Amino acid sequence: MGEELKNKKQEWVDGENFNLESLVMGKELRSKRDFGKNSVEFRSLSSEQVEEISNKHDMIGFKANRAFNKELLAESIVEFNGKPLPGSSVEERMSFLAKLPDSIFDLLLSLHQEFRRRVQNIVTEDNIAVF
Repeated sequence: MGEELKNKKQEWVDGENFNLESLVMGKELRSKRDFGKNSVEFRSLSSEQVEEISNKHDMIGFKANRAFNKELLAESIVEFNGKPLPGSSVEERMSFLAKLPDSIFDLLLSLHQEFRRRVQNIVTEDNIAVF
């Protein structure tokens, strides 16, 4: 039973707009990942949003990279274990993320990277001509 639950609960559940048409139209894509008894839902960010975040950080060194990733997660995480991140501002959500154990922060970052790869995989060489 435990192994069956473990296998079942490690999958992505895509929102209804998780497709090429929505991506091309600039709509927000969402997907939720269940892992064990936990879950996290991400939303896609535009290139402009990611650039705005990166412009705030010099991206040299661990501290700047960590701050960039914290803000990226604070902007992208829709829900963590069925609830929005605590805080009404990006700064408050970043503060919450900063207080998490390092291993949990790294897990969320890894899942976010997996989410971004899945969004990128919507665009293949076969359908790039749509642009």
